[in-house]
Amino acid sequence: MANPKLFKFSKPEYLNACISESFEGYGYIYKQSALLFHNLLMCANLNEDLKLLIQTHLFNFDGEHPVSPNVDLIVPVIFLYRHSIELDLKSLYLTLKSKECIKKNTTPNRKKAVEKLNKHSLFNLWNMVNPLLHKYYLANDCNKIIKAVSKYIKELDTFDPDSIAFRYPYSNKVSNNKFEKNLNNITHINLLVFYAEINKLCDYIEKFKDYFQGEYEFYDRILYTTDSSYYNALNRKKSYISEYQYNATMSKIELLCERFIEPCKDNLNKNLVRDLFLLNKRTKEYCEKRKNNIEDTSMLKDVNNARRRIRYQCKKIIGSNKNYY
Repeated sequence: MANPKLFKFSKPEYLNACISESFEGYGYIYKQSALLFHNLLMCANLNEDLKLLIQTHLFNFDGEHPVSPNVDLIVPVIFLYRHSIELDLKSLYLTLKSKECIKKNTTPNRKKAVEKLNKHSLFNLWNMVNPLLHKYYLANDCNKIIKAVSKYIKELDTFDPDSIAFRYPYSNKVSNNKFEKNLNNITHINLLVFYAEINKLCDYIEKFKDYFQGEYEFYDRILYTTDSSYYNALNRKKSYISEYQYNATMSKIELLCERFIEPCKDNLNKNLVRDLFLLNKRTKEYCEKRKNNIEDTSMLKDVNNARRRIRYQCKKIIGSNKNYY
């Protein structure tokens, strides 16, 4: 569109919103919106400015005094939470499939992913995610959390199997020439109870995501540590290298190997582990020689070759799976 009116960049710049490009990003903004809306509904002690701002929207008033929160607004709140959970489950599924691809050294099939994720049933999504979690989520609380999430998902899906119940008052079915209500068996929803329970579910799902996102960031950390900005110094003449640069270069790679590679080396690609330890060893040896004014071009070649292999492997993993996070 040549000259958009609704969707465009404009001043003031700080009011320009950046649009996310992932299920996780959308899930986050829906959950944050739900939290904000829900907290406003439950807010008991409002300052005067906030009262004036939201008195016509969130509270029932008796004259000038708020009588009670307009609790009927819980319905759109629930939709925001439910939509956030749907997006997070889709994000989690993609992340787990990415994990599977990393293990098998294959490339994700995004066409199949789209076909699987074009529905709205939380129950079906959870049935796709659940077996993958049992396979790859190895935390101590694995079974306990998965069991708890299963109960919450089942209850949500019972009342809203297709993401319609909290958007429309009636289903698309007619019985005895009457519209069927979407929430026929629900008469009341307590804000405090719902808030406590739905956020337990959100926290559990967030815990799953953090667990696997940490692994993705692990490869990014390796790339950052082996970046040329740390190793350019080794390829310069002695006069351009300070003691600080030597120490920084050595400490970075040692920290990477000792804190991040050693504890999980059995679960990593064997070639990657080999090259990382080789890089650590050769970097130390080469730095010591250079400090003593000894130039060893073959050792420098070993350092650079190991670094290139490491970066190639990490970029391959991140590059082929980056749209899955």
